[in-house]
Amino acid sequence: MAIEGVGLRDGAMTTAAADLSAKQFYAVKLTANNAVNLANTGGEDIYGILQNTPKSGEAAEVCFAGICQALGNATVAVGQKLMTDTSGKLIAWISGNTAVGINMENFVAGQIFTMRVVQTYG
Repeated sequence: MAIEGVGLRDGAMTTAAADLSAKQFYAVKLTANNAVNLANTGGEDIYGILQNTPKSGEAAEVCFAGICQALGNATVAVGQKLMTDTSGKLIAWISGNTAVGINMENFVAGQIFTMRVVQTYG
C-alpha cells in the first residue's frame, strides 16, 4: 500500500508546461523556465515526481527528493533502483540509464507505490 512520507517538495514553484491533470505520480522533467512536463525519453534525468493534477499553466507540486508516491509500469521487487520509461512511469533500472530512486515496496504495472526519489540533476 503506497504511503506518503517525508519528501522534499518544490512548494509549487513550478508550473505545468502542458495538461498534466491525468499524470499525478508520474516522473516530470524541467522543460522551460520554472516549468515541468512529462519525462518521456526513458532512462533520463528527472526533476521529480508530480504530486498533484495541474492543467497547463497551473502550479505543479513536485517531490524532488525523499519519500513519495509514484506510478509503476512493470513488476518490480522491493529495494530495486528505478528509472523512467517513455511514458513517465517507473520501471526497474537498466544499466546505462539514470537511476531516479529506489522502490520501498513491491509493485506491478499500473500500481501506485512508495519510493525514495534521488536527485539526478547536477
